[in-house]
Amino acid sequence: MRKVYSLFFLFIFCLCPFPQKSDNLIYVDKEGRIRWTSNNEEAYFLGVNYSTPFAFSYRALKDKRKSHKEIIDLDIQEFKRLRLNAYRIHVWDREVSDKDGNLLDNEHIDLLDYLISKLIENDIYIILTPIAWWGTGWPQPDVETPGFSTFYSKIESTTTPKVLKAHVNYLKQFINHVNHYTKKSYKVEKNIIGFEIFNEPNLSDDVEQINHYINTTVEAIREEGVTKPLFFNISENPGKLQWEGVASSNIQGISFQWYPTGLVKYSELKGNFLPNVLSYPIPDYTDKIKNKAKLVYEFDAADIEKSYMYPVMAHSFKEAGMQWATMFCYDPAALAQYNSEYSTHYLNLLYTPQKALSFLIASYLFQNEKVSKKILDSTSVIMGDVLVDYSKNLSLLNTAERIYYTNNNDALPKDVNKLEHIAGYGNSKLIKYNGRGTYFLDKLNDDLWKLEIFPDAVWLKDPFGKNGLDNPVAKLIWKSHKMKIKLPVLNRDFKVYSPDNKSQAASDNTVTLKPGVYLIANKEKTSKTKSLAGVIDFDKIKKYGDFINDFESIEIKNLTPVSFCENEEKKITIEVYSKAENPKVSIYIKKPGWRNPGKYELTKINDFRYELVLPSEITSNGKIDYFITVEQNDDVLTFPGKLNVSPGNWAFDPDDSYKLSILPASNDIIIYNPERDVNNVVFANVWRFAQFGIDYTFDKNNDEQLDVNIIKVKEKFPEFAMQFYIGDYLKSVQPNINDELVFEVKKNSEGPGLIFVRILFNDGSGFERKIGLKSDYENVTIAVSKPEKTKYALLPRPYPTFLPYWFESIPQDNLNEKNPKPESIQIALPLPEPGNDLNNYGIKLKKISFVKGNE
Repeated sequence: MRKVYSLFFLFIFCLCPFPQKSDNLIYVDKEGRIRWTSNNEEAYFLGVNYSTPFAFSYRALKDKRKSHKEIIDLDIQEFKRLRLNAYRIHVWDREVSDKDGNLLDNEHIDLLDYLISKLIENDIYIILTPIAWWGTGWPQPDVETPGFSTFYSKIESTTTPKVLKAHVNYLKQFINHVNHYTKKSYKVEKNIIGFEIFNEPNLSDDVEQINHYINTTVEAIREEGVTKPLFFNISENPGKLQWEGVASSNIQGISFQWYPTGLVKYSELKGNFLPNVLSYPIPDYTDKIKNKAKLVYEFDAADIEKSYMYPVMAHSFKEAGMQWATMFCYDPAALAQYNSEYSTHYLNLLYTPQKALSFLIASYLFQNEKVSKKILDSTSVIMGDVLVDYSKNLSLLNTAERIYYTNNNDALPKDVNKLEHIAGYGNSKLIKYNGRGTYFLDKLNDDLWKLEIFPDAVWLKDPFGKNGLDNPVAKLIWKSHKMKIKLPVLNRDFKVYSPDNKSQAASDNTVTLKPGVYLIANKEKTSKTKSLAGVIDFDKIKKYGDFINDFESIEIKNLTPVSFCENEEKKITIEVYSKAENPKVSIYIKKPGWRNPGKYELTKINDFRYELVLPSEITSNGKIDYFITVEQNDDVLTFPGKLNVSPGNWAFDPDDSYKLSILPASNDIIIYNPERDVNNVVFANVWRFAQFGIDYTFDKNNDEQLDVNIIKVKEKFPEFAMQFYIGDYLKSVQPNINDELVFEVKKNSEGPGLIFVRILFNDGSGFERKIGLKSDYENVTIAVSKPEKTKYALLPRPYPTFLPYWFESIPQDNLNEKNPKPESIQIALPLPEPGNDLNNYGIKLKKISFVKGNE
């Protein structure tokens, strides 16, 4: 009888949208739109995944002897500062259940409860995914866990009756769990606005079987009185029958993901990836998804350091009908200096200030802006009040009340007299600041503003590599910098008050400030410290200890190329990361045959950068060894190696040095060399269609060559493509129609006889040429053309796999004014028909050169 009643309840429930008088904060209407119950308006949520209660984050914080709850407190302050209103996580069921699906009320659940309680306090809404399936080890090996997913594969999890029984038992106990801090069960907690049942399930091709799994788990949750929307994931299952099975089940919404630049390159991706995010087309596999709500459970522009991607992604989500989007995965402040949990992702307000501001802009756009047409203008995209510009590493929001920006810009505020909120990095029309952290300036009343300045974030190396917990990729420096604030409402000698009520007067709108929270006013103030209470408590941030360190050591980053030509300007460029205000920075140069090194002092360009143009007497053809010294008072530190001795010392005998080659004067620039440019190449992830091998081998002259072999074509697919980033080598080159690209390339014994070469420009345009190949190396020349109407592969391959492989490029107007520059090269091998194993089908590439022609 209970079964009959439950089925009747489900039938009635699925016929109707959620009732507007429900206690739920949201409901899904008959068109699949998420609406606020209070006013029936559409609701939008943008936020993050964050995994401190579980898996690697949990273990790492424990190993570092940090308080999980204190870190949660801090990180939620950061969420609030970024104006996020959404949180989602897949609960690692292996850590919180047993084999039969009984919920274990352990420390992981306690920390999740605490996290939920703090999210609720800060008006952040929550969707929980009870079943993750994944092991808990990544990036380390999996550790032993008791939960039911430990014992079954993913496909067994949705197709095996005994596993389904454990899932039902677990889901019932999970939603009925009473939070230790709020004293409410998950099923009645208002800010938990929905549940996504399974993180990334593997589904069969049987529609009835998919319906059975989903409907059984939905019924189990509904039997416990849950009326909140329930969601189910589709991204991992590209088949039409799988989509039909999910969309025809008793769920109110479908969850998607988006990794438009792939995942886990283990180094930074370089180039313009705006074409990868200009749209999110949902396949027309079944009409049944049209009346389902749509959310994005995970997304990120993985392995990208720059700050221009998030707003465009948010806009594309909104165009596609998404109303919830949560980035994966926000780094806890205590671990962010290592970026070791998911190194392909990197987002934290303190350690990635420009990306965080970009995320702030994306959050505002997604929650508040109407969907507008994207306007492409050279390297920029305009979306209503938001502009992003790849070439300037800039995202910019400009409304009457607020202006947010991620980098230097000269944008005029829409109405400076109505402006109430500024958030930025670098210099703008309103604020000049040389620091490397974010700042926030918020109007409190007509003559009172609150200023927050975050510490400098410096990246010591590529943060997207294989990172551990003992080797930081980034550090924070608590250092004073000059700040010039030019607001019409502020006098040139405005007053700045710190929390201890000390004050200083500006001179020509300029003050020198360290990271902290301040009040700014024209008149004398008597406000007490508590009047400064705001979103971020800097004393609390600092007291947590060495993970948010008061940076005492000295580090440098050498930005000098490894070679110059004799006819180029040869500039040594160094960044120095130190609390010292004006350290002395020198270069010691040694050439073969010199008894002693020559010493030259570098010039300070800003608070971090030092430069030296090499004098003419040491810039002739040949090799140079050099060292960099940083001197402060009587202390000297020599790089590389961080040696406490000067290269001028008679006993200086290092194991390593920086090396620089001065090459003969030439119009040829080697833009791809296999040994040098390993990290400048990405390959299409087409394992589903073809088995391929990539190797670096040597030819008969011992020259290294890139060796590409297609082993077998499994499913019909047009090509295998790879992409080479060349932009760093052409920064100072102004291209013209007489320039050429020269490829030293050959085919393997079985082909292919031709390949496609596509030149991609920094504005997303390009052109394509076919070139024939021979079995012996030859130099094949392509003239550098203006952009043409063409199509090229989106690489790295966007995920999920239903997203387009091709991008169609149409040259923009006024090309001569916009002057696009070659930035990447695609080489594509046509794939044979599917069938037997191939024998030596591929190419070898030894070099690509850019030859500068006469004007």
